[in-house]
Amino acid sequence: MCPAADYAKNHVPGAINIPWETIADDASLAQIDPAKPVIVYCYTGHTGQVADTILSLLGYEFYNMKYGMMGWTSYPEVLAQNVFDCNPPNYPVEN
Repeated sequence: MCPAADYAKNHVPGAINIPWETIADDASLAQIDPAKPVIVYCYTGHTGQVADTILSLLGYEFYNMKYGMMGWTSYPEVLAQNVFDCNPPNYPVEN
């Protein structure tokens, strides 16, 4: 679910690259085995959720990889954006 150049850098082994905009097209669906659960992913998980929702509505069993590529790899040459820092600066917090 990413540009072909980013997919070519690295991807989950066995993954096929189907843009979310075409996920419900006959040609895209023909690449998916409806008898197997499949994991969808994108860069951060947001677009993967869109594809997951579309495929779920069509009756497929799909799961969205939490945090997408950001959760799968930390190699900056693979990621299309900076890694999210879960430890923000010292912002004030109220209890």
